Amino acid sequence: MENSNLNYNTQLDRILFKEYGRNVHKLVQHALTIEDRKERTAVAKAIVNLMALLHPNLKNIEEFKHKLWDQLHAIAGFKLDVDSPYPVPENYEQVLQKRAHVPYPSSKMKLRHYGLNIETLVQKTINTEHPRKRAELTRIIVYYMNLVHKSWNRESNMNDDIIKSDLKTLSAGQLDADWAEQYIIEHGGQKQVIQISINQNRPQPGSNQQQQGMGQRRKKKRGNRNKKNKQ
Repeated sequence: MENSNLNYNTQLDRILFKEYGRNVHKLVQHALTIEDRKERTAVAKAIVNLMALLHPNLKNIEEFKHKLWDQLHAIAGFKLDVDSPYPVPENYEQVLQKRAHVPYPSSKMKLRHYGLNIETLVQKTINTEHPRKRAELTRIIVYYMNLVHKSWNRESNMNDDIIKSDLKTLSAGQLDADWAEQYIIEHGGQKQVIQISINQNRPQPGSNQQQQGMGQRRKKKRGNRNKKNKQ
C-alpha cells in the first residue's frame, strides 16, 4: 500500500546539487523550520557531515569544508541563520564556481525514501571493524533516519521500532541500534551522542499550536516583569 504523504521525485522541484540527493535538500528545508538557533546550528553541522560522506578523501581539507558550508547555504536560499564557521556566500554564482563534481550514484535503493547517502553510510559502517567506531556510526545513522522521516512525512506517527526495523533492512541484519546504544554506554559513553530533539509533534511555523505557545510565553514574561516592578 502506497503512502499518500510521500511524493515522487518527478512531482517535486529540481534540486540544486544532484550529487547530494533530494533527502539532503529536504533536511536543509527542515533545518529552516527549527526555531532554536543552537539546535538549528547542530542540525546544519550534521547535514554538512552527511554531505562530506560523498567526499571521504577530502573531508579533512579546510577548503573542502568551506565548499560544503557554501553549498549548504545555497540549498537553503541563503536564509539559514546558523553559527557557520565561514562567511555566508553572497550568491549562487559564487558557490557554483567552487562546486566539486561528484557522479550521482544510480544503484537500486532498498528503502527509497532514505536515499543513497544513508545506504552509503550503512555500508561504510558494516565495513568498520572497530566496535566503538561501528557503534558510533550506527547511532549517527539512526539520527539521520529520524531526520529523514521528519522532513519527508510530517504527518506520520514515527516510533523507534520503525527506525530499528528499517535499519536492519538497510544493513541486511548486520547493524542493530539497541546493540550500538548499549555498547557505547557500557564503554563510558553518554546515552545520546547528538543532543538534538527530533520531536514529531513539534508545532510548525505559523500553526495555531505554535501561536498559542508563543502567546503563553509572552504572558509569562509580562507576569515576571510585573512581579519585578512590584518588588
